[in-house]
Amino acid sequence: PHGPACTREGVEPGRRARALPVAVAGRASRLRVQARDRHGNAMARGGEQFVARLAGISEVLSCPVTDNGDGTYHIQYCPTIVGEYALAVTLDTGHGPQHIEGSRFALAVTAAPASPTSCGVSGAGLCDT
Repeated sequence: PHGPACTREGVEPGRRARALPVAVAGRASRLRVQARDRHGNAMARGGEQFVARLAGISEVLSCPVTDNGDGTYHIQYCPTIVGEYALAVTLDTGHGPQHIEGSRFALAVTAAPASPTSCGVSGAGLCDT
């Protein structure tokens, strides 16, 4: 009757994940989720229904989840605005969506390198020619 438990790889069952690696605005990042049964055994097949949502102050993103068919799933995210985010990962167990172990993961997004097409000048010293 219970659906599988899940962990983000690198996080031991029963330990709460605090933060994901820092992401860069506009650069796609991904993480891998390992589905586990209620006893903590890694699942060897796919087919589970995961949903991932990344929420920051200025943007909320639905993140694609790819089923690798072997009990692992990749979640991809690409925030474009600098700031603090929370990544919620849920699994539909047939009794509604439930957060996986450690979900909501903290994520800090930093600025990408300077882009010449986005830079500008301003100030009183400017004059029209």
